[in-house]
Amino acid sequence: MSKPFFSVVTLSLNSSKNIKDCLISLYSQKFNNFEHIIQDGCSNDGTIELINKHKTDKTFVISQKDSGLYDALNKAIKRCEGEYILLLHSDDCLYDENILQNLFEFITTNHYPKVIIAGVEIIGNNRKLKRRWLPSLPTMFKIDTGWMAPHPGIVIKKGLAKSMPPYDNNLKISSDYDFEISLFRKYYANTLLFNRLLTTMK
Repeated sequence: MSKPFFSVVTLSLNSSKNIKDCLISLYSQKFNNFEHIIQDGCSNDGTIELINKHKTDKTFVISQKDSGLYDALNKAIKRCEGEYILLLHSDDCLYDENILQNLFEFITTNHYPKVIIAGVEIIGNNRKLKRRWLPSLPTMFKIDTGWMAPHPGIVIKKGLAKSMPPYDNNLKISSDYDFEISLFRKYYANTLLFNRLLTTMK
């Protein structure tokens, strides 16, 4: 059996209010060569039951205790088998049903870059748009002066992701920024911009 092109990683913890929309946005994609890695932190609010109701043969879910968001993310990345890894958290949705197909075409046309950054939009609980975040390409100057790409907009080759130092669980809210600094300082010249919205974040 051939390996999937994308590993889509979802972290969940008591996410029953939002995860259904996340699942539907992924499982309705026209491009279907992906696996869905769900790392659940022992939810007890019906999240697992919702996942089981909507899951497909592409869904691989494990529910286990972790020591925080970044520990769960490290565990999930170790489980990935796809060529590229992208994040789709339980309260996020893919932008539209064509976006994985569009991303696949971008990657293959551009000779399989190591890192891709894409845009995200952020909406409030009332579904009103709060921000469209379309990043620019990194440079060493930007990296050293506080530039950051939207974390869910980063798509990274699996081998590269697994070779990077793990997310630091001691940095309770900033380990994603720490990870980006390490990633882009080394691979900024191997990063391409997918100038599209990839994800809608709540």
